[in-house]
Amino acid sequence: MLGGRQRILKVLHGISDGIRELQAGAQVERQLSVASERTAPPQPLLLSIDEAAELTGIKSSLFRRSLS
Repeated sequence: MLGGRQRILKVLHGISDGIRELQAGAQVERQLSVASERTAPPQPLLLSIDEAAELTGIKSSLFRRSLS
């Protein structure tokens, strides 16, 4: 009977260790995510004519013509 209890305890300790490793990994991922958000360059609020043309599939000359 004692052998069975020891096996159960060993399994429970293994599960506990696995949970701690997962928690530590999740904490590292959160820290990396926060750090990357701080260092990410801000996105421009406006598109260039060429970027708008690429996104819409409309020729950039049509955008330029409508602006003049």
